[in-house]
Amino acid sequence: MDQNQQQIGFIGRLLRKQTFALIVIFTVLDLIAGFLYWLHTEEILPSRFFNLSRDRGFGECIQYAKYGLIIYMIHRLFKERLEAVYKAWLIFFIAILLDDSLGIHEFIGKVLITIFPFDAPGGLRAKDLAEIVGFALIEGVALFYVFFKFQSA
Repeated sequence: MDQNQQQIGFIGRLLRKQTFALIVIFTVLDLIAGFLYWLHTEEILPSRFFNLSRDRGFGECIQYAKYGLIIYMIHRLFKERLEAVYKAWLIFFIAILLDDSLGIHEFIGKVLITIFPFDAPGGLRAKDLAEIVGFALIEGVALFYVFFKFQSA
């Protein structure tokens, strides 16, 4: 086995260890969020911050941290390999993180409801349907860019 094959084997083992560690970290963070939510439902932790359905709550903050780790990993891959598809994935996850943390699609939904008021079918909230438009504009365009770059890679 030549030196190049040995280096690839070493890098492959290292990446597998890092991937496993990240999966463990993500799983532990989700378990902690779930446990704190259970404590909240049992009224041991009365703060709404631990409710998983709450915007900007503990569970969502955990998601922000996970997105940050994913962005960091993809950024490192992009720096090493300079492939456009990694740049596209980087843009996609940054768009998700910014949209989720800043509430961009929620803002777009509010604006659309103000400009084009309508009744939502089936007991749904019109605001939620309008937010889907904002979501599609941001994450949809970014995901389309990933598909485009993947096809051209």
